[in-house]
Order: sequence, then structure tokens, then C-alpha cells
Amino acid sequence: MAKFTAMLSSLSIRNFALVEEAEVSFGLGFTVITGETGAGKSIFLDALGLVLGGRADVTATRDKKKKCVVEAIFKSDSKTIRDLLTKNDLDASPEICIRREVSPEGKSRSFINDSPVNLTLLRSVTLHLVDIHTQFENEGLEESDFKFEWLDSLAGCRDAALAYKGLFHSLKKWTAELDQLLENEKKAKSEYEFDSFQLNEIENANLRVGESSELENAFKTLSNSEVIQSVLSQIAANIDSEEIGIATLLRKVRNQFSSLAKYDNSFAASQKRVESLLYEIQDISAEAEETSTRIRSDGQKREIIIDRLDNLNRLFKKHGAKDEEVLMAVRNRLQEKAAKSESLEHEIAVLSKKIDELKLKAGESANHLNNIRKREIPSIEKSVQKILAELNMPDAKFLAVLSMADMLNEYGKNVLQFLFSANKGSSAVEIQRVASGGERSRIMLALKAILADKLEMPTLIFDEIDTGVSGAVAHKMGKIISGLGKHRQVIAVTHLAQIAALGDAHFIVRKSSSDDSTKSELQLLDETGRVEEIAKMLSSGKPSQAARLNAKELLQKMTN
Repeated sequence: MAKFTAMLSSLSIRNFALVEEAEVSFGLGFTVITGETGAGKSIFLDALGLVLGGRADVTATRDKKKKCVVEAIFKSDSKTIRDLLTKNDLDASPEICIRREVSPEGKSRSFINDSPVNLTLLRSVTLHLVDIHTQFENEGLEESDFKFEWLDSLAGCRDAALAYKGLFHSLKKWTAELDQLLENEKKAKSEYEFDSFQLNEIENANLRVGESSELENAFKTLSNSEVIQSVLSQIAANIDSEEIGIATLLRKVRNQFSSLAKYDNSFAASQKRVESLLYEIQDISAEAEETSTRIRSDGQKREIIIDRLDNLNRLFKKHGAKDEEVLMAVRNRLQEKAAKSESLEHEIAVLSKKIDELKLKAGESANHLNNIRKREIPSIEKSVQKILAELNMPDAKFLAVLSMADMLNEYGKNVLQFLFSANKGSSAVEIQRVASGGERSRIMLALKAILADKLEMPTLIFDEIDTGVSGAVAHKMGKIISGLGKHRQVIAVTHLAQIAALGDAHFIVRKSSSDDSTKSELQLLDETGRVEEIAKMLSSGKPSQAARLNAKELLQKMTN
């Protein structure tokens, strides 16, 4: 038998909707909340929904100048919750305080044990603390997530289903990556020929940093060879002329210092300096002659330089490069792109093999899930139909029809349908097509009842799940809900006396008005108060003495 893993200990509300300020304590067992239509019964659940991570709406604040604060204190011995809190560096004590604040501007803040947290973390924690079922949640009977979670929990293969989902999500991830690689390969193939041509063109150019500058200088020299030769001839004449050439004059000066050195050794140093100048000027003359000769012999080189510069400048312009270094960077990028394109085929082969192995593993896991589910479904269907019979639906038929999908999906390779028929002889069809609101409420209660009986569950809250039922059915529905409260905390908002009379604790929501405001309050009823409230629920108007006696009898009957 399952035991409680968490319970709501208290709920504190300030400045929310019609509630100015309220603080309510709750205990284990079955607690009922009643009140007249419009009194604000669901306001308290809305406040709890806010603290559990629901949408913050500034219009829900009572006084628009003050912030709204809702605080819930839970007691829990759940290892799952403890591990989750510890993992996120939060205090993991058995008492968990969760607070939500909404400013007058509509901004909200969330806290767990006084530490600020984001909504994602808040919801992941509160998911294990409270399970709220409303009359609108009956639509969940049509949702695959709910149906498979319910079936797998009862079939004992929830962990296997989670393991499969991990495989399936990995398969989706790697398949998407393979699709991208194939798209890249397709694109690469369409660009490969053009890129290869460009790469070969640049590689064949045999680039060398600074070459274009050197060629431009050589071209400039060859283009002005006549001017250069004329000037060089003048330089040679100025140096080597026998009458006034620099070399001739330096020789004279050298000889003069040599003659003076006979009389004073210090002139020998000057002689050597002049001699050094003479050697230097003779070298300059020789270089000028060599350059002039080279220019005369390089007449054909000009055309070669022009061709080379044209080729380089064409490549510079084509690739938007200013020099060889930039063009080399383009070449490197094209080489990397070519290498990557060549490696794509290998990557695709490796990833395809990985996906094939993962498909095989996921397929085996899906088949394993299918076998467990098929084996367990008949006994699960019987359990649901037994509870439906207790809820005055003796001829109801509930079927969990498991079929094979064409391909792997989120839930293995299965499609799950809930089929229902209320009457003997009628074919079972999809619940949403045939079940009334009251029938859906009873079906959902049956599903939750057998689930709660097998699993450790948090606080269960039912918000008017009894919509559409009355009389004996309401009594039996109440018995099932109160039975759930034997081993966990159950809270039900109800409008039926038969269910209210079964509560271990009974709260009433009252709405009062003054000249300038209306407010709702939640009050715990004593025995006398319960008799009066249930008498009102049994009456169409002000309760009579007979109604009070009937209420007393109902309470005694329910509690015995």
C-alpha cells in the first residue's frame, strides 16, 4: 500500500483576489472545502496554484498598491524531493517553505526555503508535492502523455519507459545531425568543383609574400631603363674621368697626404681614410656599370614581369585581397573547406552506423515496453471497471487499446487509446466521443484511484471533480476519495453534501461585503458548524430542523 510522500501543512495568503489575509493549517487524511457558489472556493486553490508555479497575474491582487504574497509549507520525506533540493544547493530539510510574491507592477519572485529560484526549478519541485485535479483535467483522458504515464506507472515499466525516451531523444538528436550533415554534403558537392578550381588557381600561382612589391619595383626599373642608363653613365663619368673624376681627384689627395707623411706620421691616417673613400667610390662605379649592363640585358624580362603582375593582380581583385598574405588566407580557407568536404563522407558513415545501432537498441526497448504493457493491460482494465461499477456504472466497459505504430515515437512503438461504453451491448469508442462530463469525472477518479493505490503520491487535490454527479454516485465517489485519504493527504473542493460529510476536516469559504469591498475567508468548522453547513447543502433555502437532523444523520453514517 502506498504511503504519503508529501503533505501541505499550511497555506498563507495576503492580498490575493478576494482574500485580504488568510492562514490555514491542514492535516493528513481527507479535507473538504465547501461554500456557496461565488463565495470563492476555488480562489484558495488558485492561490495554491500560484505558489506551485502558476502564471502570475497582477489583476489577481486585491489592493493594487501592495504586493501579493502566497506561502505554502509542506512536510515531505520523499528522497526524490530531497535529492532535487540538494542538487540545486537548496536546504533539504523535511519542512519545505515555498513562497511566491507578485509586485504591484506584476513582476513575480519565487523562493524555496527563503532562497530565490526560477520558475522552472519551482515547478520541478512542486510537481512532486501536489497533484491538482480539476474538472477540466478530464480532457487529459485524450492526451498521450497522461495515458502512457498512467499505464506505465501501473504496469511497472515507468523506469523502462524513461530509459526508452532517453534513447528516442538521442536518436532524434543524431538523426537531425545526420540530416544536417547530408545537407552540408549536398551543398559541398555543388560548390566542390568551383572551390577546387579556385584553390588550384591560387596554389598554381606559387605565392610568395612580398613578391608583387618586388615585381612592381622591377617593372618600374625596366620601364625607365634608358633614363637609368643615362644617369649611370654620368655617374661613371663623374667618378672615373681622368681630368676631373672623383676617383682621379681622390688619388691626387691620397698621394698628397702620402708625401706629407714623410714629414709627419699623423698624415698617414688621413691618407688611409682617403684611400678608403677611393675604394668605396670605385665600388659604386662598378655597381653602376653592372646595373647598366644588367638593364641592357633584361629586355625580355619586362614582359615576364608584366604577365606575372597581371596574374597576381587578377587574383587579388577576384578574391578581394590586397596582398599575398590575404590571398594565402583565402587559399588556406579553401583548403580547409576541401578537407572538411572530404571528411564529411567519413562523418556521415560513422554517424549512420551509430544511428543504426541506436535504432536497433531503441527498437528492442520499444518491443520490451510493448510486451509489458500488453501483459498488464487486462488486469488494469478490470481494476478500472471494478471502480466504475462501484460508481453506479455496472455495465461500463473501459478498454486501454494498445496498437503498434508505423515507426518509433515518444512512447515506444505504441499508440494508446482509452475506449469507453456506459451501457451493455454498446461498442466501446473513444471516451471524448461518448462520455458525459459526469462519466468523465468518474473515469478519471477511477484512474487516479488505482494509480494512488500502487504508487507513492503527493498531496491529491480535487477541484469539483464531482461535477455532473449526485445522489448515490456522489456518495460512492466520496467513499473512494476519502479512501485515498487513509494513506495520504487529500483535499477536495465540493458542492455535494454526500462528499462533504466524509471529510476528516471541513472548511467553509464565506464571502462578505462592506461598503467599499468584498472579501472571502476560509474557516475550519467544528461539529456544530459542519451540521449547519451540510444542512444548507441539503436544502434549497434556509435549512429546517429536519435538514439539520438529516445532516447529523449523514455525518454519523459517513463517519461510522
